[in-house]
Amino acid sequence: MKLFLSVLFIFCFVTYGCNIVNSGPNPSSQAAALKKYQQSLDASLNDLAKIKLLSEAIQIVNSYWVAYHDRAKIYVKTGRLNEAERDYTKAIDYAPENHKPRYHFIRGRFYQEHKKDLESAEKDYTLACTLPDKDYDDKLPFYFAQRGIMYQDMKKKDLAIKDYNSALQRIGDSTDRDLIILKEDIQKRFSEIYTSFEQ
Repeated sequence: MKLFLSVLFIFCFVTYGCNIVNSGPNPSSQAAALKKYQQSLDASLNDLAKIKLLSEAIQIVNSYWVAYHDRAKIYVKTGRLNEAERDYTKAIDYAPENHKPRYHFIRGRFYQEHKKDLESAEKDYTLACTLPDKDYDDKLPFYFAQRGIMYQDMKKKDLAIKDYNSALQRIGDSTDRDLIILKEDIQKRFSEIYTSFEQ
């Protein structure tokens, strides 16, 4: 699943890196903000330096949704969870409509794994599964599967099975490597559920 997120955001940056806002700032401001963002990708920088660059990019273009997302990841890494939550929410607020589902998915994982807020996680996963995302329909299996994992952990087996089936239906006979791996993982989880039913 982590591999999926990495691939997704590399693609997002390459495809949309220059189109960082929905509308508003002039081209020179966008270029200045993008330069700060690109500098923040330098692996040799420490977390504080990256936060500084991302904050400067956001100061130039307040609606720079990718910068909010990246700063949120660093806040999570450094234990600043309230600030991370704020930035993940800003990323959702400013992201184009066709990007919102996967940002809800990411915030949902944040709520599930870091804040242990399963009610908020469920809401975000549900939005990820239901909002229109025509450009990224192939990502829906991951959204359903992750919500299914959460339901399974919560002992809501019927809901987990429903989500796993939704994921498998969308995977179909895909030859995509990540989807094949996901399919195998779901099948293992089905076995765990049915084994628990028998006990």
